Formats: sequence, structure tokens, C-alpha cells
Amino acid sequence: MLREQNNVSQHEGEQRRRWFYSKDMDLIVWQDEAGGSVGFQLSYAVSALERKILTWLEGRGYTHEGLDEGEDRAMRYKMAPVAVADGVFDRDVILERFLTESLEIDNGVREFVAGKLREYPL
Repeated sequence: MLREQNNVSQHEGEQRRRWFYSKDMDLIVWQDEAGGSVGFQLSYAVSALERKILTWLEGRGYTHEGLDEGEDRAMRYKMAPVAVADGVFDRDVILERFLTESLEIDNGVREFVAGKLREYPL
């Protein structure tokens, strides 16, 4: 179940960020001064070793990426994780998972994200 993280650090000159997290999902929502949602980033687990990130930003639209964890078995250290382009997004499965995970969060945020997930082009 997604829970809201309190005391999320804010960056001067940027829109307010809210962060919600669970075992399998992280959601960051950006809001304008009036409290309206203007973007989100949903990170979700595909498997124990694979995460995907869907971002929607007002004026920019959607991006979908996979998270490269920086693991390289030939090297003796782990590099920083980095997002890389990944075109496959299973909208209906992730929408259903999000609706189940988000039952206890702010309803305005839940409906905003669910609406954008429903609008994702197939």
C-alpha cells in the first residue's frame, strides 16, 4: 500500500514534490502553487531485479524508462543507477496495480495519476 513520506525535501525554484512509496512502487507528484498536480513519476517493480519508470509532465508528455542498477559483475564496485529508454509499458496491468496500491493516498493525487495512466497511448 502506498504511503506518503513526510518532510520531503523541496528545491527552491521548483514545484512542490510529494512522495508516496510502497514495497513495489514509488510515486513522486509535482504540484503547482495552487496545489494542482502538474506531473508525476511512477517507479514500479517488474521483478525483484527490474524496475521501470513512467513519467508524465505537463507540456512534455510521457516517457518510459528502465532503471539500470549499475551492476557490472566484471567490476568490483557498483556504479550509480541510471534511467535508460524502455518503450514497453503495460498500461492496463500497471493501472490495476496502481489502483490497488493507492487506495489510502490523497484521492486527488490518486485520480490524477490514474487518469494519466488511462490516457497513456497504446
